[in-house]
Amino acid sequence: MQKLKFKQTEIGMIPEDWELKTLKELCLRIYSGGTPNTRDNSLWDGQIPWLSSGETKQVFVRATNRTISQKGVDNSSTKLAKKGSTVVASAGQGHTRGQAAYLMIDTYINQSIVVLEPNSSQINKHYLYYLLLSKYDRLRDLSDSHSSRGSLTCKLLEIVKIALPALIEQTIISKILTDLDLQIELLQQQNKTLEKIGKIIFKQWFVDFEFPNEQGKPYKSSDGKMIESELGEIPENWRISTVGAELKTILGGTPSRVKNEYWENGNISWINSGKVNEFRIINPSELITDIALKKSATKLMPKRTTVLAITGATLGQVSLLEIDSCANQSVIGVLESEFLKAEFIFYLINDKIEHLISNQTGGAQQHINKNNVDSLKFILPDNIALNKYYYIQKELLNKVTINVFEIESLQKTRDLLLPKLMTGKIRVPMGALK
Repeated sequence: MQKLKFKQTEIGMIPEDWELKTLKELCLRIYSGGTPNTRDNSLWDGQIPWLSSGETKQVFVRATNRTISQKGVDNSSTKLAKKGSTVVASAGQGHTRGQAAYLMIDTYINQSIVVLEPNSSQINKHYLYYLLLSKYDRLRDLSDSHSSRGSLTCKLLEIVKIALPALIEQTIISKILTDLDLQIELLQQQNKTLEKIGKIIFKQWFVDFEFPNEQGKPYKSSDGKMIESELGEIPENWRISTVGAELKTILGGTPSRVKNEYWENGNISWINSGKVNEFRIINPSELITDIALKKSATKLMPKRTTVLAITGATLGQVSLLEIDSCANQSVIGVLESEFLKAEFIFYLINDKIEHLISNQTGGAQQHINKNNVDSLKFILPDNIALNKYYYIQKELLNKVTINVFEIESLQKTRDLLLPKLMTGKIRVPMGALK
């Protein structure tokens, strides 16, 4: 890495060979869009992508959650954002405002998105994205200080000044960061595919009963012997049981917040129900102390415990612990046993979650209770079928685990490099572009 001298500017110290530019100088256009009338169905569900501010959480936008019709385009203030542009959420709840995403497609946009269309003679299109990504905190502060509603307007973005290296250096920096994000995206997509395959295998074996018989043929369609049960016909030697009869379930708890000794300098992982939204749980929400574990209702659950959120906005979400962790009272954990492993439990709960939600209780805030989970009936296979199934699914689940930790490592590398590369604190060799 080469080291160069820095110079003082109005935005602080920057490399002496970098220039100060405004975003307006670097972009062909900076603009926002609009939303077709949501009460007019003829404007929606067409063939044209339409992006909302909540979708800027992703790095690369390859598809949108909603589509509009040509009539929706013609009868609203929405505008087309071109592939290769960067979009920034100008409003939105939580952390949304200030989020940037890179467009891999042409899409129309809503009024809470600002599009920055790069001038390729001035700035690398990927560099513009990573530049804005690195300026998230600055953009939030800018909108808070200049708008009573906290919105990030086109005019505010136009005057933002940034330090800009030469195009060749922009390209090299962009390639380093893009390669990392593409690898992350590839692993995430691989995990989605593996998850889908896992669900298909579970259904084939334990819902459709088409597991391979002794001759390797599908059991049920090859006239495998079936017997009657309270859940319908099931294979011979299988039986009906309940989750509570076969497995240990744990309802979480929250140590008292007024007792500092429960939270300060903690070393035990603890999650809230929001973490169950994550594909796999590899990091805690917070850490609690040994005394908190001993003197509160929370309990430690081992990794490979299947967890489900039982109340609130995350009701019905299911995930798998990749770490030992406690949880709050809005989470139930279903632990492995010697006979029933995560490879079975995780997909069983996913398969039965809609049934559990249909039995939810409560008034203003619906919820699943521990008894709902314990009394859940399911078809219990025999040992022979389960062992064959584990042989297949174990490798699949292991690969997912490897991937989620590799994704975390790559994300940490990117997050470490991003601010240093974008401020010139790390310089790249000019021969690095190959």
